[in-house]
Amino acid sequence: MIRHVYGRVAEDDSDEESAVIAQTAEDDSCAVINTNGTRNSRFARRMSLTCVCFFLVVFLVVGFTFFIGAVAFELPVLSTLAERYMTVSERFGVHYPARRRQDPPAYVKSAVLNVIQQGLLGECRAPGSVYFTGPEINAMHYIWVTTQPGCTLKLKDEYYCAVESALEHLPGIPLTIWIVQPPQAYVTAKITTSWWACDRLGHIPIPTRSGVRNVTTRPIVVTNRSILGRWYSEPENCFFLWTFKPRVPFAEISDFFRVLVLQQYGGLYTDFDFVLISPQIRFIEDGAGQEYTGVKSLGGHSVANSFLKFSIGSSALDDISMDMLKRIGDGWAPITFSYFGMASVTSTYLDHRIRKGCSHMAWTAYGRKTIFKMSEDECVDFETGVVISMHKKLQNRNNNTCQGVVNAFRLSCPVALSKWDSKHGIARV
Repeated sequence: MIRHVYGRVAEDDSDEESAVIAQTAEDDSCAVINTNGTRNSRFARRMSLTCVCFFLVVFLVVGFTFFIGAVAFELPVLSTLAERYMTVSERFGVHYPARRRQDPPAYVKSAVLNVIQQGLLGECRAPGSVYFTGPEINAMHYIWVTTQPGCTLKLKDEYYCAVESALEHLPGIPLTIWIVQPPQAYVTAKITTSWWACDRLGHIPIPTRSGVRNVTTRPIVVTNRSILGRWYSEPENCFFLWTFKPRVPFAEISDFFRVLVLQQYGGLYTDFDFVLISPQIRFIEDGAGQEYTGVKSLGGHSVANSFLKFSIGSSALDDISMDMLKRIGDGWAPITFSYFGMASVTSTYLDHRIRKGCSHMAWTAYGRKTIFKMSEDECVDFETGVVISMHKKLQNRNNNTCQGVVNAFRLSCPVALSKWDSKHGIARV
């Protein structure tokens, strides 16, 4: 009995011990499970972070590739992206001068390439830099666009200063004012009065300090020897140029013919409100002027076409011409000013700059503050920089103008300046 009782007791003790062992084992098992669970959770978090980073990198690469493709092919989506970017940035105080609702894709492309050029590669000519390595200017051209009949033209008072300055600083260089009139199809459709085209050479007297000089006026002659000439020789094309928008500004007609004239004859073209102020200009390198500073220097008109110097047969002019013909029929041309003028010169220059590099280009964009004088620090520019021309009309000058500008007018067009001052009652300083 005792043994039985003791046996039960012993049996009970054994059961208790087994239960304790089992409980301990169970506790150990839970500990293992909890440890593995923590490890799995950390692994999962790491995998999630890795996946997020991977997809973010893929998204950025795909987005960047798409953006580069959109820029390269000037896709319309660029206009929408740029418009939204400007809308958001304006909320943070960024101001965009003369901003339209949307800019053409070509202008967005130019802005991207300008950022690359100015921020990474550097401009071919720094501000204040221009080379006088030639070739020598062989001819000087102005374009006079008119719908008036005959060969008579009347220059504005301020234009005499520009022409006088060209005669002063480019002695011996032939100077021609080309008369551009609409084609007969345009005359028939748009002009109801008696009309006849200019068909002869003429002259316009320009007073200078050396006496009166006769400058040749000549009706434009379009030949098949140039890309633009071949295009304009087609009757439907010449009519289209004069009618691609309801009222085509004469400046945009001039955009076309200034490049055509340089293709056919080579030389220097300037607008009528450009005053040449240095004889060094005779040997200026081939190129175009840069007018703007600040945000506008990144835009689609950053390289202007109001001062163009090219040798006859220049391949750069051929590329500019091809870009012009691509844009003239674009849907943006009727609603955008100088879309195949300044925009084509800018686009072609940036394309050459990125693809070829400065050392392999046959032309350049002159350094800012050499051709144009429109900055607020123009007096400082005249004192420290290399200034060869200024885009400034006589009517924008007053008695408070800095001495550098005053001297430039006095040296370059003294007769026109004197007549202007007398006519408008401005005292000489």
